[in-house]
Amino acid sequence: MFLLHSKISFAMYEKHEEEDRFPYKREAARWFRCSLKPSAHSFASITLQTAPYPNRNALLLCLPPSGIGRSDPCPARYQRRLPQPLQHWSYPDRECNHPVTRSVCAVEECENNGYSCSMRGNSFMISNNQLPLLEFVIEYTWSPEQRDLDKSTRFLDGNVGFRCTGPNDYLDFGGDNTSNGETEVVVIDVEKARQDSKWEDSTAIISNARWFASDNQGGAQMRVYLRRKSDGGLAEEASVSDRINPGTQSNCSSHKVAAVKIIRGSMHTRVTLEKA
Repeated sequence: MFLLHSKISFAMYEKHEEEDRFPYKREAARWFRCSLKPSAHSFASITLQTAPYPNRNALLLCLPPSGIGRSDPCPARYQRRLPQPLQHWSYPDRECNHPVTRSVCAVEECENNGYSCSMRGNSFMISNNQLPLLEFVIEYTWSPEQRDLDKSTRFLDGNVGFRCTGPNDYLDFGGDNTSNGETEVVVIDVEKARQDSKWEDSTAIISNARWFASDNQGGAQMRVYLRRKSDGGLAEEASVSDRINPGTQSNCSSHKVAAVKIIRGSMHTRVTLEKA
């Protein structure tokens, strides 16, 4: 549901105190808070408790503001108190008072009905019906002044990287690269694993990294994105990245640098890159 503040113009029909004739009409405008389903409108009957019409009934028609549609899994929520002047409205919160978004957004209870909701940092959302067409890609990149970054990327029972145990049916490693200024790639079919009942509501890809031997060469870059299985094209706005801090080691790395956390809601899946 959306929680909106709607300005409602309403009319009150009253019988004249002295003459039993056609009722006259008083008009007024008030702000009311109403609940609204996505891309829809709703009617609500309320009882006014504010002057000049105490204990009077009114029929409200609640309309969503422009720009809110079904595609937004965490729709904007209006502020409880509207600042003046009206053109200075702001929408700092996100609303997720239903299971579709409650499972994929950062939820905190608020004083009003519903929940204050926002996307977690370094995250993106993808529609569940797109996921069977996409695969996860993790890229590790280091600068021309650095060389031989070894990784251990783990998903379910698979572990790929230098001297690691090896892939599984959903995890594929592009190979070890020991040169300066290079990139290593790991591809994961997360949705296929879910379809095979390997996970249901949430899962994670664990990333370990270290520089070969004892030469600590500083930070490196990690990027997570989705690409189409059909042609390798990138999924729009489905990418996150961060600077990682590898350790040093000579075997399969156990130095955790990040986790890719995947949480599936009823309509959308959230992907978050959390740095260790």
